[in-house]
Amino acid sequence: MMIDQTPLNTPGKEVRQWAMICHFAAFIGLIFPFGNLLGPLIV
Repeated sequence: MMIDQTPLNTPGKEVRQWAMICHFAAFIGLIFPFGNLLGPLIV
């Protein structure tokens, strides 16, 4: 029995870029209090 291993749709370049910015925005918490919560929410 073979399992279908077709790749799922991958997100586009713009979606991946915004996700990266959102993840890096969490590091703002190292500088500003509660920045790790507010940074991703603003992005």
